[in-house]
Amino acid sequence: MATRRAILDGTLDLLRHGEPVTLDAVARTVGITKPGVLHHVGSKEGLMLAVVDDVVDRWDTALRTVLGEDPDEAGPVRRTLAYVEFVLATRFDASDVAVFADPRLREPLTARWQERMSTWFDLDGLPPHVRARLLVARMCADGVWFSEATSLFPVPDADLEALGAVLHDLLGPDAHRGSSRGDDD
Repeated sequence: MATRRAILDGTLDLLRHGEPVTLDAVARTVGITKPGVLHHVGSKEGLMLAVVDDVVDRWDTALRTVLGEDPDEAGPVRRTLAYVEFVLATRFDASDVAVFADPRLREPLTARWQERMSTWFDLDGLPPHVRARLLVARMCADGVWFSEATSLFPVPDADLEALGAVLHDLLGPDAHRGSSRGDDD
């Protein structure tokens, strides 16, 4: 398993540095042969699905910490609030958008991301006006995540607290205040 972990870490490192992810590049980065990489991940699709799983595992652990309970036991407002707080407190990089890393694999990578993250964003059965509030908060947080991870237009740290306050207000009176991005990463 140490080699599989090294392969995932090497792939994430390639993504972070804007390098193309090929089986050859991963093999060079990790210091093994291309057949060695294939032995551990099966294919390029297998590699990228494993990378998406790795990112989602990291996110899920952090989200559960922020939420403080099992997401299946929490309501949609608390799950959305946890997501907003997670996004506002996290430094993202290009590895956090691994789901978009290979256009030829967009469909299976997107399907995996949706399957793995669906618990966090389940709004079934809510009235339309509540769904709309939660969707707006999530979409705003998605924008912060995507802007930070791609370095397109990251939200300045000075604006994060105010943004968090607006999103907490949108989520309702049970949402507490005080999210800001940590600098200890």
